[in-house]
Amino acid sequence: APALSPAPAERYELGQLIGSGGLGRVVETADREIGRTVALKLAHPGAPPHVLERFRAEARITGRLEHPNIVPVHEMGTLPGTREAFFCMKRIAGRDMHHVIREGKWRLRRLVEAFRDVCRAVAYAHSRGVVHRDLKPANVMLTKGGAGSAGSPPVKLLDFGLAKLRPSAGAVAM
Repeated sequence: APALSPAPAERYELGQLIGSGGLGRVVETADREIGRTVALKLAHPGAPPHVLERFRAEARITGRLEHPNIVPVHEMGTLPGTREAFFCMKRIAGRDMHHVIREGKWRLRRLVEAFRDVCRAVAYAHSRGVVHRDLKPANVMLTKGGAGSAGSPPVKLLDFGLAKLRPSAGAVAM
């Protein structure tokens, strides 16, 4: 018989904090089952039900967007030990566009190309009935290595926590 997957608390080994925001915090995490590093977004402990529903909606909305410039969501659930709601995403290494712009070291052409990729991600989301509602340079990750690095595009749109799904696009609780 095939081995059963470990419970989320056993499967994920939480590491260092990557960042935090209104709905939760993102932690670099070792996925023991697959043997890879992922990012786990955890809802703030003691979050009220309406915040937990917003958190879960973010996971469902982002999870339905399969685009090279949008960070993929692998799964969502609740950690058994702490009862924290979580969703698991691909771990993206890089810097956000806000810091890159402020630093001023990128040429204008490179920034415009990154912005073009953000526009592609937004257009795709809109084609799937999703409106991001929090577009800003801090929600755009510019990854290391750039185009052609392991086949991964250098620009990823993040944080769909305030996103809305147009009514005609399907039912996702908000």
